[in-house]
Amino acid sequence: MPYTFASSQILLLAAEVELASAAFYRNLSAASDGLPAGAVFATLSGQEAAHERSFRAMAKTFKARDVVHEYSIDLYADMKHTLENLKSQAFPEKPADKPQGLEEALLVALAAEESAVTAYTHMRDAFSADYEAVLDGIIHVENDHYRMVRGLKERLDILARPGAPE
Repeated sequence: MPYTFASSQILLLAAEVELASAAFYRNLSAASDGLPAGAVFATLSGQEAAHERSFRAMAKTFKARDVVHEYSIDLYADMKHTLENLKSQAFPEKPADKPQGLEEALLVALAAEESAVTAYTHMRDAFSADYEAVLDGIIHVENDHYRMVRGLKERLDILARPGAPE
């Protein structure tokens, strides 16, 4: 069963996901208390904020001549789910230097980055070629985010092993 959504509707939701991602990473950076991961989170936050602006700009161009696209998945529901996870897991009250809090945050981040790549790939495939380069660029950066977060998670896993160096 195909799912249909207006371009501006999906783009504005993508902007909301990116805005929530920026806040999520900003909160993790602030809670990292000078740890090296804090700088990574700050970088991710800035890049997510730039993506949010890109999606809003694209949505603005579509507003005048909105186009409905078909998707093979319920992209809107998937993106809403990611958005709600990010909003509920922003961790402003949990110190990110606590292994349980940081590990949980990294799992949320990995899922969000993976979801973003999937959603934006579907968008790129549905939208006109005019937006392919912009979406490819965002997809590339989101893949980089996934690799960065996975690297942090792997480092945390190593540190959590018995006898691991501090």
